[in-house]
Amino acid sequence: GGHWANSHMGQLLESNRKTLEKEKSFLEVLCRDYTGVYHVNMLTGACEIIKVAANANTSRLLESGERELDDYETLLREYTHHYVLPAQSEDLERRLSMKELSEKLADRERVTYRFRTVPNGDGHQYFEVQAIRIRKTPEAFRVLVGFRHIDDIVAEEQRRQEKLENA
Repeated sequence: GGHWANSHMGQLLESNRKTLEKEKSFLEVLCRDYTGVYHVNMLTGACEIIKVAANANTSRLLESGERELDDYETLLREYTHHYVLPAQSEDLERRLSMKELSEKLADRERVTYRFRTVPNGDGHQYFEVQAIRIRKTPEAFRVLVGFRHIDDIVAEEQRRQEKLENA
């Protein structure tokens, strides 16, 4: 019966591999518009890097290939101080702090903020950050934090505003 067990195990492994590949492709499509996606443990501050685009400002703050950080707030502070426009950096740092995100996401699923940065490697400077609660229990409070550029949306909103003002 050993041969059957090995064959069955091989089929199971292959099926699991195909499922993982499919899920990975879904994740890649969902993350396509995002320059950075982070999985943050709100109880410890540990941060898993899901995605950082090569031309993202954050990529300059990270070691090549770095996937795990012990301290989300250090990365947040460095990012806001180096790349977010001075008029918005302190406010964004406060809003994305673990303390404030924990309070806001205690009773809602997501929070969204818009801000402006120095242009990144792709020339993008208008961003939206979403923090989405994944799970909240006494033992676990996990949040997904995603940054996407919205330069095209801001340009369209500015065009609409100009049309209204000139009407």
